[in-house]
Amino acid sequence: MRNFFSRIFYGKNGIDGLGIFTWIATIALAIAVVFSHNVVVYIVFAALFALSVFRLLSKNIAARQKENRFFMNIINKFRIPSKGQKDVNATFKDVTEYKLFTCPNCGQKVRIPKGHGAVEIICPKCKNTFSGRS
Repeated sequence: MRNFFSRIFYGKNGIDGLGIFTWIATIALAIAVVFSHNVVVYIVFAALFALSVFRLLSKNIAARQKENRFFMNIINKFRIPSKGQKDVNATFKDVTEYKLFTCPNCGQKVRIPKGHGAVEIICPKCKNTFSGRS
């Protein structure tokens, strides 16, 4: 069964943040259609369903990632940071290309490029040395 879905979604966009949002909105509109029997709600539901399926099965991954990045930048402005989240104002590049560490001595945030394995980090503020995995 897993190979079946892997073959279907190979080379396609798949699900992302905007995709999850559109599917949740589609389900909510489907429930609204059942209870309201309104033609306008049905048309909006059908259009959103078509958009969701289109985004899920699209092979133009670059365009879908651009749409998702735009959507996530808007959503992140309204998101309340979770307890474990270190930096709310981190940009998309910071999240994808760098790992953020916090100095245990002074609390200074230090940005290290990803993919270097275990590294010794020297805090630029207090010169404290600590280790981390990038």
